[in-house]
Amino acid sequence: MFKILIVDDEYRTRQGICNQVDFVTLGITDVEEADDGIHGLEKAMTFMPDIILSDIKMPRMDGIGFAFEVRKALPHCRLIFMSAYTELDYYRNAIKLGAINYIEKPLDLEELKAAIRNAISDLKQYRNMQSLKEEVDVLRENNQHVMMRQLSALMISRKINEAELVNKFKDLNLKLDPQSTYVTLLVKHIYKEHLDSYEQEEVKNRIDTYLFEVRETVDVGYVWHYKQDQVILNCWNKPGHKVRMSERNLMSLAKKLYLFLNNFCKPNISIGKVVEQMNEVYDSYARAVITNEKLFFKSGEMIEIYKHGGESKVLNFDLKDLMVFAGLLEKENKTGAILYAKGLYEQLINHQDTPINSVKEIYYRHRLEILKFSTSGNHNESDMILNDLNPMTSLSALDTYLCQSIHEFFHQRDAQNEKNNLTRSVERYINRNFKDCNMTIETMSQALGVTSSYLNVVFKKAIGITINKYLTQYRLNKAKEMLKEENHHHHSIAQIAMAVGYYDPDYFSRIFKKEVGCTATEYRKKFMI
Repeated sequence: MFKILIVDDEYRTRQGICNQVDFVTLGITDVEEADDGIHGLEKAMTFMPDIILSDIKMPRMDGIGFAFEVRKALPHCRLIFMSAYTELDYYRNAIKLGAINYIEKPLDLEELKAAIRNAISDLKQYRNMQSLKEEVDVLRENNQHVMMRQLSALMISRKINEAELVNKFKDLNLKLDPQSTYVTLLVKHIYKEHLDSYEQEEVKNRIDTYLFEVRETVDVGYVWHYKQDQVILNCWNKPGHKVRMSERNLMSLAKKLYLFLNNFCKPNISIGKVVEQMNEVYDSYARAVITNEKLFFKSGEMIEIYKHGGESKVLNFDLKDLMVFAGLLEKENKTGAILYAKGLYEQLINHQDTPINSVKEIYYRHRLEILKFSTSGNHNESDMILNDLNPMTSLSALDTYLCQSIHEFFHQRDAQNEKNNLTRSVERYINRNFKDCNMTIETMSQALGVTSSYLNVVFKKAIGITINKYLTQYRLNKAKEMLKEENHHHHSIAQIAMAVGYYDPDYFSRIFKKEVGCTATEYRKKFMI
């Protein structure tokens, strides 16, 4: 919690601030006052405030002079100035003294609260940084930690001979056995959520703390260092454990570390080849890197140990398979497309030497095929697909992505087909019932089992005109056919109107002239001999 000192020669101002600002809510536990710069300086020396809220124009000692003296004794105190004056010199002097804010009088209460919050936030950040600095200072005083990181980095660098490495072990009082074997564990700690640089450093501090705490409880000695988002852990047998490091012991160490890290990040742990000599640790590290690639193909607990030998299994993807996938999309074979995706996943599971970039390229091509067949697809979305694929860290994530894309594609197709079928149903319904003078959109929608508003929206989107407009055009086209035909010349206009669904001949005549451009009688005369 924090303390604040209010310095102002106006009693009403000081009381107004104290009465209207809820300091406890802001995180301030102690509030003191002073009526000018002299008293303010005396109070500051005993009260030791974290924040000073000071007027600039005061008798005896103004705010600038007061702040200048306070800065000597309390360099980290946060200053907020108040003034009814806006001369440039005041601003300049306030900036020189490191004021965190400058508020003009009469005071705006919300602006004042915001300034105090800003000061508190700045103090918290400063205290956090001081705490971190103290930790770093402690480590520097006892620089064993730094030297251990340097040793770990040197063990996989090939830039130092074994004798020099042994001397560095001695400098750190790390005991080795002549029969020790060595191995590298590669730990990738992928953050579950975005962390800023300070928070990422805090993750490293947690890992450091854990590795220091458990080092006495395991059968191996180790040093470690960081390389971007990786912890490189170089291990060896402790004296008295001369047996070559077993897979069981290494997996036990890896699982303990995995369970610890899994609380705040997604760890991938790969165990390299066990080597006989210290100068071969680079080889163990290289095998750990290769083994880490295999984790891309794994699900569940992401721990893998190096396995020697075996036939290289790289999938040479045939573009003909992509054509098969495209054919399934074109034929609207959803089941076939999903089975194809699962088959692709199984193929890649059995070809775990395939480079990860090649695997992502395969899935990228399949997603592009879906985009090509998508009626609503934006063909400028290829960059968006790449943005989706690049962060994915497992084959199972790629498989899920492709299967979801297939489901979404067919869902859109089904929705479109449903709309197309509904449109054709409307056309058939009108063809069968256009003579019915009582036919409406409501009767039509009831017969087709949908709402009239949905029916009209779907039809207009597909055909480009409303159902009423389409019905009018359909009836008038039928009327024109009858007016043309000789065997209907003896029928009156009223009879023809009734025959195409209009019980009111006058209304029919008005609609006919409006849509056709002449009366029904004039239209008939054009075709009479």
